Amino acid sequence: MKKETIYNKIKELTKNNNHTEARIEIAKELFGDKENNRYLKLFNAIKTISELEGTLPRGVENYRHTLTDNMLTAIETHFGKEITFKIYQCI
Repeated sequence: MKKETIYNKIKELTKNNNHTEARIEIAKELFGDKENNRYLKLFNAIKTISELEGTLPRGVENYRHTLTDNMLTAIETHFGKEITFKIYQCI
């Protein structure tokens, strides 16, 4: 997927209050839709909890924030500051 397309998709998901799904898209796009994609698995688990609870419990929300920070650090390490900053602006 083209960079601008993924940025727009992330912005749209975030605008529509689909914050966890935005992070799922980031994890898929940058780390691949693979069995060993830790971020993808964890954000999907958070999505499942949110769907079952009907809301995102505060402790899970805090964990999602920490996981997002960790993912952004990994993105910066693998892809550089420019891409990390653009993604951060989208979420």
